[in-house]
Amino acid sequence: MLKLEYLQSAAACPEKILFLDIETTGLNRYDNEITLIGWSLDNAYGVWINGMGLEEFSAHVTRAETIVTYNGSSFDLPFIQRAFPRLNFPQYHIDLRYWAKAVGLSGGQKKIEEILGVERPQDVQGVAGRDAVLLWYRYLQGDRFALQQLIHYNKADIEGLKVIFQHVAKRHLGVVAR
Repeated sequence: MLKLEYLQSAAACPEKILFLDIETTGLNRYDNEITLIGWSLDNAYGVWINGMGLEEFSAHVTRAETIVTYNGSSFDLPFIQRAFPRLNFPQYHIDLRYWAKAVGLSGGQKKIEEILGVERPQDVQGVAGRDAVLLWYRYLQGDRFALQQLIHYNKADIEGLKVIFQHVAKRHLGVVAR
């Protein structure tokens, strides 16, 4: 459900928005696991890698008032909630998939980024979700560069979320979030 007050609140306090994107070993949260959680809060990117402690991520989630995802209602958040049931999310969640559709933008995140003219960094251009799974397994086999590329890919997703959010806020509210 689209709640305009969520978007208004987020646009008024952009430093309290946690942009969030996860990478996983597959699409089913019951059979697959999270490999990486990337986030940006107050323009600082952070990453949790499977096997690390959750303290830093948890602290950032606690500081946020709004979480912004793309398709997070049915993918990112259920995965995280299953893996970390005690983690408390902020009151507001903006799933850009639905907000973008309401302004005539549909398809996956990368398609919408393309429509909006977002250029991904050279090292992750053409990388897709299935490639992220392969990068994770290459990392597990000792390829440290694969982990760096996976992190860059996730960070590009986060940066794309920010552009889509700005566009959606402008279209729905007539303003650009600070």
